[in-house]
Amino acid sequence: MRPDRLAIFCRPPMVLVPTNYRGVVRTRSLFYLAAAERTAVGRLPTSWVSLKSIATLLAAECIDGRLSVSGGVQLNFWLMKSEPTCFSIQHLARSPHQTTCWSGVRNYQARNFMREMQRGDLVLFHHSNAEPPAVVGTAEVVREAYPDPTALDPHDDHFDPKATIENPIWQMVDIRLQEIFPRPLAIEDLRALPALKNMELLRKGSRLSVQAVTKAEFELVLALAHAGGKARALKSADKLSKRQTSRSAAQKKKLAR
Repeated sequence: MRPDRLAIFCRPPMVLVPTNYRGVVRTRSLFYLAAAERTAVGRLPTSWVSLKSIATLLAAECIDGRLSVSGGVQLNFWLMKSEPTCFSIQHLARSPHQTTCWSGVRNYQARNFMREMQRGDLVLFHHSNAEPPAVVGTAEVVREAYPDPTALDPHDDHFDPKATIENPIWQMVDIRLQEIFPRPLAIEDLRALPALKNMELLRKGSRLSVQAVTKAEFELVLALAHAGGKARALKSADKLSKRQTSRSAAQKKKLAR
């Protein structure tokens, strides 16, 4: 049977990563990857493969028992808005394979952002026109931009008479649920973090339904979502911000040599 997962053995325990995973899993020391059969997940590997022999080179990093993903194909980060009365993150959770197409976007800048998306990119899921509007979870891009058929359907609310099969104009991507946050993060929660002051979502008059997010902003939002309380969140975000600043300074120093 064809292997469909790579098992990374490190301390602490084994981590399973789909072989179609887009990105690089980093490790503090050299590990080997094990190709495990679909039916053998959780068992000992059927074969060992040297890290250097993998065509799509994967490196791994286990930090505090968690898998850290970076490097390789450059991941991008996004925020996508949806009205919960139309399609909420709970709807996404109940969708087949917790996956849906992001159709109906009729703003050129938002469409262009979706054209830039790659498989593996991470998304903040935002409930708009809610009380209060809030970031409620995360998702992953699992299919890159392709024509949006609702633009060609005269019975659909998002029909565009200018769109044709030869020139569909509008495109969409598929996303898959990653997690629903323990609590929604309202705009005011995000404004409490000075490091997020330049985030597009918090800019006055910002209305784009699809927005670019920096890696630092994405990580800070996750820190806030899992901190459990404003004071703890601020402390956690501050530590993360300092770590990012230190890492950036170290990289600049290395390049200057």
